Amino acid sequence: MEIILTSIFSVIIIFTTFLFLIKAYIIAYKRKEISRNKFIFLSTISLLISVIVASVLPFAFHALYSYLY
Repeated sequence: MEIILTSIFSVIIIFTTFLFLIKAYIIAYKRKEISRNKFIFLSTISLLISVIVASVLPFAFHALYSYLY
């Protein structure tokens, strides 16, 4: 049960961070500080890293909790 709750809380934090990164990329794109291609690249990479980390976290928490308890 604690693994599920910890994973859900961590996923919320990860995707909140992802959304704030996207907002920062949009602001930079509107100010012409980054190009359209760089905006798409950074958004895609941020999404991929967020999904990978969020999908690996439950297994990492399970390993951590089984090691500690």
